[in-house]
Amino acid sequence: TMMLVWLYLLHAVFLQHIECRSGNPSSQDPCPCPHPWIQADWAGLGCLLFNNTKTYIWEKADVYCQDEENSRLVEIYTEEQLQVLQMIMTVSETDLGKHTWWTAGTDLGREGEWYWAGSLSSVETFIWSTSQPNGGSGENCMELIDSGSYFARDVTCAKSSNYPICQYF
Repeated sequence: TMMLVWLYLLHAVFLQHIECRSGNPSSQDPCPCPHPWIQADWAGLGCLLFNNTKTYIWEKADVYCQDEENSRLVEIYTEEQLQVLQMIMTVSETDLGKHTWWTAGTDLGREGEWYWAGSLSSVETFIWSTSQPNGGSGENCMELIDSGSYFARDVTCAKSSNYPICQYF
């Protein structure tokens, strides 16, 4: 049944993306997200932009999403949302390559109490890779890492080789 879920997600994401790019007028409001954003509202994620053109430190990634894309770094509230993101990142590796991505997760100013920077909601434990978070006060920002099946780990916010995932509703 998990394979059927993945196939459904793959179909939903990429069929929507193809309809928007072709200007298909057959469905109502087929393009709620501008190109190259991915429509993921059906998973409660709104519109997503995987910007693989420039790497940033965490704070600059957040500023990029806010100032240049009128959005925020992605926040993940459910296991299903994480699975959707993991699927998109895994499938897109063919075109975008393998990357490590910034999220809005942080424990800055609240060591050990992880929260989403935009909403201030708590980060749930399902998102973490095995043995994470483990960096203490030196690793206060959350990334989704390709070598960890796109589960989260804590890293220094000054890491400059990650790409932002921007999100808006």
